[in-house]
Amino acid sequence: MSEIITPDQAGLDQHVVEVNEKTFGHLLSGRAIFTLESKATGTRFTYKVTKKEEDGKPPLYFVGLLSGPNNSQDYRYLAFVGAEESLPRLTARSCAGEDAASYKAIRWAFHMLGQEKVEEFSEQVNVWHEGRCFRCSRRLTVPESIQTGLGPVCAEMI
Repeated sequence: MSEIITPDQAGLDQHVVEVNEKTFGHLLSGRAIFTLESKATGTRFTYKVTKKEEDGKPPLYFVGLLSGPNNSQDYRYLAFVGAEESLPRLTARSCAGEDAASYKAIRWAFHMLGQEKVEEFSEQVNVWHEGRCFRCSRRLTVPESIQTGLGPVCAEMI
């Protein structure tokens, strides 16, 4: 498997998200691209979480893992989050197994944020984003939006 290249390693501008009780919902807002960085080890993984909606059905969320140098195309399918769940699950098509650090990291993050253990999560992990809205992918320019990862219009919709 090729080396994981995070957006900051590729020279993209990144911003630390102020984690709060709304962060979990923001990461599941539709087009979130973010990096989880361990404060203890510096280990980082970049994910893309996309939302799939069908009429009359609860949404599904697909988690991709950045696995190459192209920050817009090199995401490989890692897991999905079902409608009645809050934790990513692997399938036969997942690019990693249960013991992979990338899977453990996203599963732990979703568990902590889903349980609103924000303070404990923030002590251990930074959440970075590339300056684009987690929901619509438009470039963020308002300072408050850069801190949350959501533009003002999208923030009102969540």
